[in-house]
Amino acid sequence: MMSGKKSIWHGQVRDYELDSQGIVNNANYLHYFEHARHVALSKTLGINFIAYQQQGIDFVMSEVCIKYHASLYSEDLFSVETTFNIQGRLRIIAEQKIFIENKLIVDAQTTIVCINRDKGKPVMPTEVFDAMKS
Repeated sequence: MMSGKKSIWHGQVRDYELDSQGIVNNANYLHYFEHARHVALSKTLGINFIAYQQQGIDFVMSEVCIKYHASLYSEDLFSVETTFNIQGRLRIIAEQKIFIENKLIVDAQTTIVCINRDKGKPVMPTEVFDAMKS
């Protein structure tokens, strides 16, 4: 597995993301992680995934594993740390962690595959591979 660059995105919990227990609903962590991945792709790695979609290449999440260590509450300020790695020639692994200051709240590992929509097969654009490994 090749090591990639780290990106940090900052967010704040909104009241409508809470469940009846007054904590962030577990599904909303997926939203935080996805937004942070998109920001990391564009800002840190210079990859415009929308441009790839327009070319018929979709970045598809094929697997996600999440571990909850603590909860987020209304108005909490948090950071999402994202690091991309290449596994083999076709898989992108996003290692992500949510922190409040230095306290780990949630961590996740997401597997992403680029799919050529016309052929229905996985591909790894050279530019994406190079950006991930450098």
